[in-house]
Amino acid sequence: MDENSRLRFLIKRAISDRQNPKYLYTEGFPKTSLLFGACHFDLGMIKSDGLILVEGSLDVIRLHQHGLRNAGAILGTGISEQQRRIIARLNPPRIYLFFDRDSAGIRNIEIAVPKLRKYPLYVVKYPKGKSDPAVMTNEEAHRQISRAVPALSFMRENGLNVATKERNYFGN
Repeated sequence: MDENSRLRFLIKRAISDRQNPKYLYTEGFPKTSLLFGACHFDLGMIKSDGLILVEGSLDVIRLHQHGLRNAGAILGTGISEQQRRIIARLNPPRIYLFFDRDSAGIRNIEIAVPKLRKYPLYVVKYPKGKSDPAVMTNEEAHRQISRAVPALSFMRENGLNVATKERNYFGN
């Protein structure tokens, strides 16, 4: 659903690792035209704590279960112009980039920083053994968000070369 609770498309997910593609979306409506979970945002939480951006729908569902109703998903790689406009309407005081601990997550950070440069941006790192927001416990998610680092510092520390720096990006 979009931020006005209008149904825009359905998401189907594979249940086996052998099934491809992993996600199927209803044809005819671009998935990057909305922020998944926006219809359930706690706007007061966004105004006070900021916006948390993740990659996938299951990440949002899990974070909302943890009480983080300020989390929304970009549903893929790269924040679209439509998503940037939705974020501008929300006008969060800060944005947490909580993308997966993989090359797509790194790429999402590199895309998000210039597109969202008007906001204070923070990168959420992962505890040992975790690489996706959907598998984190309530305590882990809250703790890691509270320890997020400024995005520009994160990028300076790790460089922009994904191929050689990926393994160092999110660990503590």
